[in-house]
Amino acid sequence: MKRALLFIFIASLLASAYSYAQPDPRFLRSSDFAVLINVEIDEQTPSITLKWKHNELAKGYFVYKKLVKDIFWSATPIATLDSNITEYTDNAVQIGVEYEYEVRMLFLVSIGSNDNSQVGQMMGFGYACAGINITAKHDHGTVLLVVDETMATPLEIEIQRLKEDLRGEGWGVEMITVARTEAFNGDAVVATKNQILAAYTANPAINTIYLLGRIAVPYSGDLAPDAHGDHRGAWPADFYYGYLSGHKWFTDESVNVVVEGQREANKNVPGDGKFDITELAIPAELAVGRVDLYDMPLFHNEETGITNETELLRNYLNKNHLYRTGQLLLDKKGIIDDNFGANPGIETSFSSSGWRNIASLLGYENVSASDWFTTLSTSSALWAYGCGGGSYISAGGVGNSTQFSNTPVNSVYTMLFGSYFGDWDYKNNLLRAPLASNPSALTCSWSGRPHWYYHHMGTNHSIGYSALLSHNNKNLYKPSIVWTSQYPNGVIYAIGMKQIHSALMGDPTLTMYSNEVPKVQNLSVIVDENEKQVITWDAPENSDNIRYEIYRSTSKYGIYQKINTTPVTDLTYTDNFNYNGEVYYSVRASRVITNNSGSFWALSLHNVTSVTLVSTSVDDEIADNLDLKIYPNPVSEVLNIKFTTEKLCDVKIEVTDVFGSLINTLLDKRLSSGTHSISWDIKNKSNQALQQGIYFVKIIKSGKVYIEKINVIK
Repeated sequence: MKRALLFIFIASLLASAYSYAQPDPRFLRSSDFAVLINVEIDEQTPSITLKWKHNELAKGYFVYKKLVKDIFWSATPIATLDSNITEYTDNAVQIGVEYEYEVRMLFLVSIGSNDNSQVGQMMGFGYACAGINITAKHDHGTVLLVVDETMATPLEIEIQRLKEDLRGEGWGVEMITVARTEAFNGDAVVATKNQILAAYTANPAINTIYLLGRIAVPYSGDLAPDAHGDHRGAWPADFYYGYLSGHKWFTDESVNVVVEGQREANKNVPGDGKFDITELAIPAELAVGRVDLYDMPLFHNEETGITNETELLRNYLNKNHLYRTGQLLLDKKGIIDDNFGANPGIETSFSSSGWRNIASLLGYENVSASDWFTTLSTSSALWAYGCGGGSYISAGGVGNSTQFSNTPVNSVYTMLFGSYFGDWDYKNNLLRAPLASNPSALTCSWSGRPHWYYHHMGTNHSIGYSALLSHNNKNLYKPSIVWTSQYPNGVIYAIGMKQIHSALMGDPTLTMYSNEVPKVQNLSVIVDENEKQVITWDAPENSDNIRYEIYRSTSKYGIYQKINTTPVTDLTYTDNFNYNGEVYYSVRASRVITNNSGSFWALSLHNVTSVTLVSTSVDDEIADNLDLKIYPNPVSEVLNIKFTTEKLCDVKIEVTDVFGSLINTLLDKRLSSGTHSISWDIKNKSNQALQQGIYFVKIIKSGKVYIEKINVIK
């Protein structure tokens, strides 16, 4: 009802305002369906100004607004603007609050061929998340790593590093291993789903599923979103794993599709393990992303040593780590390689997905039409979109999987669209090809049927968050509306919205701003004589306008709860936590980042250490036990020292050279019982880095001296 009333309202408004307007004869472009938005803010007013790129086809603009978490736009426009106006200032904003804006552009065009054309009123759309000093996102929720059991051991080091990276960005992390399933197996799909449901039941904080390796591929539906009759039937349906309350609706009883010429995987008959559902009325609850490089032999290369699926996955996890930690830096711009255009039919405006998203994220001046491989092989672009007539391994005018295997792709977030390859469970498939490429691509989506909406990433939401909203989207976000004699009340002119085939290839936890703020240094936690936890740290490099947030968790990979009530500007914080067992503390630096979404408080990666607490005093007669751990050794950057005190005592920690000369005093305090953690950045008392060589850590406790040799390397 709301949708019908909305269209009636717009149609009547347009009819009265533009009844004498004439259609523009200019050749229609896909970008005409995307309003390209920049955001500017004024903290003093406060206000948010939307500015959009002028389009000569425009007959008028309409601006709508909502809070990010709201599920409806404002009932009427907050602004109705003439075609010559290309900006709007919203003064009804609050600092710290995250808003979302929709800008609609009305234009008139001739639809169809020259011999059979009609005048149509049309609308293009632009979206932006925006705010002023938006409150920091202290945690992203919990991600469930679902790992192919055959990959858990050979990739143990890389998976452990991934868990550390995820924790560093504020994710809780759970992990399960599941059976490797190469060929379609409906029983394996259900078994994997049951393991996911069990994990969620045990930890309802899980909001994201990260499929790593060859995890059973669900198939579902009677659909052909690429409009090819021989491609009708069941398509891969990863979002099946993201439905919790709705999974019971995935039946295998009614659809019976066997089309001549189709591949075996698309056939869908009752009882074959492939589900009936094409579109569910209820939303998926969990975001889902898949890193699956099975059956990609084009990317096996003797020269690079990436000769099998395991090594392809290792390579993906390696470049993922480099990006998350700021070691892969790409130009903050985007390219569009459109080989469809918009005429003669408006629904071929596939690349408006690229224009709409990239402009909102990076600014419309930073997105341009460019050839995919010519550009990305010699320069970098954080975002890239390409579309063209397709096969399972190619998109006309963009390229093919062979080119992805032997040509650099200097992008991270990619979108591709064309026939067939959206059905991604296929040998050397093009949609998975960016993940297997080098040096930097990490995600890809089949964006056009349906269109995807990534503008939330501008305020540091994860790509999985955008994937979930895009999958669940029916008419909240729109690629276009058309009014014709056939659709007098208007219709959202698109295919594939809310259908089960939408899928994110790549890591769903990635964000655009994971490493914009430097980490704190030398984080230490001790339990003082009053049995309080004293946390100290050193400021990061480039500490201008930095403040600090303090976190605590009783689970190493659980959610870290913020424990300070106001931002901390000193380099120490005292906690008074009564607990038996190991407690993990973290300090994150925080700074305001300004971008094309306004400004938000961005956080550094977590720097984590732990202490073991006891809630009662220990008898003085208990035997003294240092339980000393010093690591890593050899050391090049940061030395960690962990030790135990079983009673109240004075502890002094010194570092000397081989001649016994004092280099630095790391601690000189009275400590309570418990495990204490000290981090040292390998500098002397004058804050100068030590030369390579042998040094000694001397701990003096309860009249006893403990000495450990360390080897400093460069």
